[in-house]
Order: sequence, then structure tokens, then C-alpha cells
Amino acid sequence: MNRGIFTLVAPTGEASYDTLASYSNTFQVPFISPAFPELSSDRPAFYGLSLRPRYLRAILDVIMYYEWKTIYYLYDTDGGKFSYYESPV
Repeated sequence: MNRGIFTLVAPTGEASYDTLASYSNTFQVPFISPAFPELSSDRPAFYGLSLRPRYLRAILDVIMYYEWKTIYYLYDTDGGKFSYYESPV
């Protein structure tokens, strides 16, 4: 800390993401997380680095490519349900 070098390193979920991204953006501090929530593109962390890529768009691309008429989308959190309903399809 005596060098003045700081970064936020934290796992994020829907509940904590907004707060951490706001601190990062306000103080221009890098924000590193194993994975940002899928909806983080609506509320970007301008100094953020997610270590896992987003996958929802890839899933939707496969569904559209194969023109599947019926799919079963299983989720284990409310964030999964919300990202399905907010998908651009």
C-alpha cells in the first residue's frame, strides 16, 4: 500500500456487483473477479476484468443456429431466470 497500488479482487454476485463496480469506477481502481454477473453489461465496471467469459450469448447463438423450436433452460439462481427473460431473442 505504501506504493499507492490498489485493486479490488472479489467474487461477485448480483447483490455485491453494483457496489464493487461503483467503487471501481468512482476511484478508477481495477476490479478483478472470477466472473461478473451476466447482466453486468447493463452496468459496466469500466476498470473491471472478469476471468470467465460470458456464456449466455453463445448458448443463444447455438439455439438460433440449429433453429431449435423447444428448449429447456435450467437455472439455480434468480439471476439465471432474469438473464433468460432479458435475453435479446
